[in-house]
Parts: sequence; C-alpha cells; structure tokens
Amino acid sequence: MTISYSLAPNPKWYIADLVGRPLGGGYMATFRSLDKSQIKVVFQDPAGNFAWPYVTIPNVGKLGVLFDENGSQGPFYWEFDTDNPDELYYLEIYDTDGVLQWTIDNFSSAGGGGGSVITTALDLENLVANNVMYRNVGTTQTPLPTFLKLAPGANAGLSATTSNAGPDICFIKNNTNAVDQISFPLFTLGSQPVTGDIAPVDYLKYTCSNNPAGETQKVVQFPITSKVQNLSNQNCVVTIWAKGNAGTLSLDLQWRQFFGNGVGASPDVLSPISTLVLTNSWQKFTITGVAVPDATGKVLGGCGNDGLFLQVQFPLGASCDIDFTKPSVYLGTIAPDEDYHTYDMIDGLINTPRTGDYRFSMNDLQPFGWVPLNDGTIGNASSNATTRANLDTFPLYNMIWTAMQASQIYAPMYNSAGAAVAYTDPITDFTAGNQLSLTKGLGQVIAGTSPLIPSAKTYTVNTGVSTSILNVASSVEFGTATPVVLQNSGGAAPTGLVVNTLYYAIYVTATTMRLATTIHNALNNIFLTFSTNGTGTNTIQVLGNTLGLAKGEETHLQTAAEVGVHTHTPGSGTVFVNGGAGAFQIGAGAGVDTSATTGNNAGGTPFNVVQPTTYANMYMKL
Repeated sequence: MTISYSLAPNPKWYIADLVGRPLGGGYMATFRSLDKSQIKVVFQDPAGNFAWPYVTIPNVGKLGVLFDENGSQGPFYWEFDTDNPDELYYLEIYDTDGVLQWTIDNFSSAGGGGGSVITTALDLENLVANNVMYRNVGTTQTPLPTFLKLAPGANAGLSATTSNAGPDICFIKNNTNAVDQISFPLFTLGSQPVTGDIAPVDYLKYTCSNNPAGETQKVVQFPITSKVQNLSNQNCVVTIWAKGNAGTLSLDLQWRQFFGNGVGASPDVLSPISTLVLTNSWQKFTITGVAVPDATGKVLGGCGNDGLFLQVQFPLGASCDIDFTKPSVYLGTIAPDEDYHTYDMIDGLINTPRTGDYRFSMNDLQPFGWVPLNDGTIGNASSNATTRANLDTFPLYNMIWTAMQASQIYAPMYNSAGAAVAYTDPITDFTAGNQLSLTKGLGQVIAGTSPLIPSAKTYTVNTGVSTSILNVASSVEFGTATPVVLQNSGGAAPTGLVVNTLYYAIYVTATTMRLATTIHNALNNIFLTFSTNGTGTNTIQVLGNTLGLAKGEETHLQTAAEVGVHTHTPGSGTVFVNGGAGAFQIGAGAGVDTSATTGNNAGGTPFNVVQPTTYANMYMKL
C-alpha cells in the first residue's frame, strides 16, 4: 500500500456561489467517495502530518474547512492510496449559512485540470411544488372516485379539462373496482422517520383492500411544469420517501408528457423512471440519470395547455397499504440530503393568483397575465376576440365555459365573424376560433355565491296560449324577478318566446307563472304574450345566483304594490259624500268629488337604487 499526498489543482483554492460571487466565510466538507457519510480529511503539508482544522457548518451539523472572507483557502494536499484507486474524494461546498451550493464527486489530483468528474453547479430547487402536500383534502371517501384533487399545486398555463392534466396534485384511476382510500396521517411528534432528511407534518397513505380487476392506471399525479418543451431531454434526479405496510409492496415512478388538448395533438407519453421495492421502514429512493423524454416530432394541441407531470403509480389489480411523502425532481445529477421549505413559503406559492381570480386596482396599466373585465370576449389568435385573442387565454376560456354551460346567456359565444353560436365543448369551441364573452364586470357590484349550491334547476312547463301562462309542477322557486332561461328539445318554443334567452319570472300562483323581458317589467306585471303553445318539450331553467350572473337596476319606478299602506286627506275645498240609503244634505258652497280620489302630487320619476359605490379597474387572471 502506497499513500501519497497530492497538491492539485492549485496551491490556493477559490470557491464561488451559484452566480459567481466569492463565497466568503463558506465551507468545504470532504468525504470518502465510496461512503459519503464518512469524513476523509485533507492535509496542510505534503507529508500528511497536519490535517486542516475542521469546524461545524452552521445549520447543517457536518464538519468542514472554513474559507476566508474572499472565498479562498489552502494549500490542500489530498490523500490517495494506490491499493484503493477508486477511493477518491466527495466534496460539498456550503455558504456561510450552511446552504449547499455545489458538489464534486470522485475528485482526484490526476491531470492538470484538477479533479475528474465535476458536477455542473445548479440551483438545487425541487421542481415539485408542494411536495409535502400541504393543505390536502384529509381522509377521502371509500372507494375513491376516478379523479380527485388531493392538494394544490402552482403551475400557470395548465387547465382543468377532462384530460386530467390540471394544475393540482390529484389522484387518477381508470375504474372504480378498487375498494380504496387515501388519508394523511400525522407523523408522531419528535420522531425521525425520514433519517437524514426533514420530516413533514404528515404523509400520504393509500390502502386498497381487494384485488380489483381491469386496472390500467392508479396514480397520484404531481404537475412539474407547463409546456413539455421546457424540460425535453433534460437530465434529472428523482427522489421519494416511501414504505409498504401490507399487500403488494412496490411503487412505479413515471413521467407523463401531455401534449395539450385539441385535434391532432400527440397522445400522452408515459415513460418509466423506476420500480421501487418497498420495505416496512421508511426509505429514501434516489434515482439518478433520469432523462425527460425527447419531445422531437411530437405535435401540440391547439389549446396551449401541454405540460410535464410526475406520476406515482400504486400496484394494479392487487391489495396494498403504502405510504409515501416528499416526491422531488432536481435538474442535473445530484440531489440535496435535506429538502425543506417553511409552510409560509409553500403557502406563498400555492396561493398565488390562479385562473379566474379577481383583481381591483386604480392603476390603469393592465397587469400581465390578467384581462380587464370590460364586457368583451376572449379566444385564440384567430378568434377576433375583443379583449384578448391569444393562446394563453385557454385556461380562463375553459373555466368560464364550464361555469356558464348551464346558463349561456351570461357568457354568450360568437364565432370569429361575431355571429352568436351555441356552446359545443370548450376545446372544440376554442380551437375553432369562437370568442367567448367574459362575465359582466363594468358597473357591477360583486356579490357572493357558493360553488356547492347548484347553479341551475330545470322544470318542464306546459303553456297556455290564451293567458300567456306557463304551467309548472311547482313555482316555489319562481319568485317575481327571478332570472330564468327557456329551453326546448324535440320541437319549437312557443311563438313569441326565444330559447336560450334570459327572461324574468312573474309569480302568478303556486303552479303558474308568466315571463317578462326585464326586472322592471316583471315587477310591474308587464308580461310577454305568445300565440302558440310550441312543440316538443319546453323547460324553464331557474338560474338563481349562479356564477357570472349580472342582475339589478340602477333606477327603479315604484309600483303601487311596492308603496307602503297609507291614507290621504281630501284635497283642498273638497269633501266626500256618503251616498248611503238615507237622505243627506250638502252644505252651502261645498264641492262634491264624485270620483272619490284625492289630488295627485307624485312625479312618477324613477329613483336611484345604486348603493354608494367606488369604481376601480377590475381584472381576471388568465
């Protein structure tokens, strides 16, 4: 055995941070390349008599050599053994706060360049937003549905369509044959289940108690980034902590490349990363050299909502009880030993403005990534939309389309020439260049509703030509001025009424109603007349306070029914005469008002019903 001490590559070392600035007060930790948990010291002299002093690295607990305020130190003499030529050095460089900056593996003194395999310095940022699944749904129903959002993600440009390629962490399976459930148990306080790493508050537990037939997919999906081009052909490291408790003890990790919605889009590409064999103890799996598949030759759909996802697939067709947490993806060839973000940091990421959020501002400069609520339209680049015609409008287009499909009157659609057209589906309509109206914003006051309340209810009606009456089983929800939409299938609407047009109900009896064109007309019992009963099946859809509804009036003329009960005194110089059966006498000079009314002092002018209001610019997030 021959031990030597080599000076390489230079007598004095200089270290820099990730942007090239001197790493003053930084540290260098030195380990055996074959066992990265054991320190392998470096020396001050060529005889190997004086090891460099090692100090504790702040916030890390490891030992390292301290560099001066200029990021310099040395000389360093590196120990090598001819009998163990593969036993080289593994180096970790930290800043003054103990934040890992970069590493060198298999460092040797051979060659004038100093060092052999040097890893390119990269920002070791986990690309899985919210990998601890903060703000999760908790314990789910049994069995699980085919799609369920588990926790929020934060990836702009992705859209919640039927392709299940949206911005959130979700569970997806192809059928409901499994008797399964997901829960998020807490780690025991003070425990260290993920040795060498930082344990989150809880973890995901998946249980399946039967052997379900016909399963081809059963995954938890994590969005990585919108646009598959971004990471095409990039080398990554994937890590995950997992353990198995019962049944089949394995997990499959895979990429999902989604090429967007639209005719002609390439089908999904599912690429295996690794099959993990689990034990009944928590274990960290690190898979290096994982390349994201090349996207060359693929075709994107016309909606611009393509993206890359990491999927964790559970055993198919088998019972299991599996726990996992902290799935992570890092660019390059290395991964940090510890990965941690405070919940404030995660909250700041997952609660950034999302598609459909409102924003109010006095600033008249339109913020990027938002559209003004100017009662205009949005669509793709060929749509001639008046507010924004661009591919990036699809997530908002899809959201409005989905919310308004039951009440299209609040967000009507037009083709690129401006002619009104009916809804088909959001993908077909968007790629066809149809422009979709934004929900009303100008001059409107925002009021609350709830996504848990059904947005519309539909009632079959029979019509009565002679009285322009609609007969329904119950008109309890048809209070006067309630917004409704007439629809027809298998025939034609009554003459005088138009399908998919907004009307306002006039309550007549518990089973009858009429229609008016405005709220004011409904309140004044000014109803529409129609000359035929129509054919086929006519229905009335009660919209209620659905999303996007715009109702109310700026001025209102009171009706007699709205005026409070009161009395009037006779007009000046006028008396009322009782014309009963008995005789009566009128006093000299007195007048007689045979109409039995008082004088008219009212002006009949509509009054203002707008609440005190401050106006600001209003925007919606794309």
